[in-house]
Amino acid sequence: MTEDSAAYRSQLIIYGDQPLDLPAAIKEGAIFQQGPPPADLERPGDVTDATDTDLASLCVKAVVPVVASLLRKDELEDLHLAWGAPPHERDVWVHLLARGEVFEDLLDSPNYEDGGDLDAVTVAARLADHLQDWLCETAFAWGELRAADYTLPTP
Repeated sequence: MTEDSAAYRSQLIIYGDQPLDLPAAIKEGAIFQQGPPPADLERPGDVTDATDTDLASLCVKAVVPVVASLLRKDELEDLHLAWGAPPHERDVWVHLLARGEVFEDLLDSPNYEDGGDLDAVTVAARLADHLQDWLCETAFAWGELRAADYTLPTP
């Protein structure tokens, strides 16, 4: 492994009390932890754009234009933003349901070098990049290279 590639690694940790019947390839690379996930695990919280004006504004300014440029109208079933769960309350998560498949991603965080300020341009670019990668791996858009071509509303 080169020094550059060492910076890109992922890890699968599975939490639970019941043994899982998983393929050997998944078991080989996964770490199994008994019990619930830790309380400080980064994940979406309960406050969404339905009740929070900052999230609602960010959704209109950055998220909707990107999603509209990548998904067809008949594919999108649900879309919302959420603040992170404690202790990561300033993280911004997107949840998207398209043709029964779920995309959930951390869009912005004070822990990011350029994050934490809800900048629509940065959030839109990050979402476009991650959503494009996800779409080509879904059952409904398998192998399609959909390029995000969006224009953000002027402030």
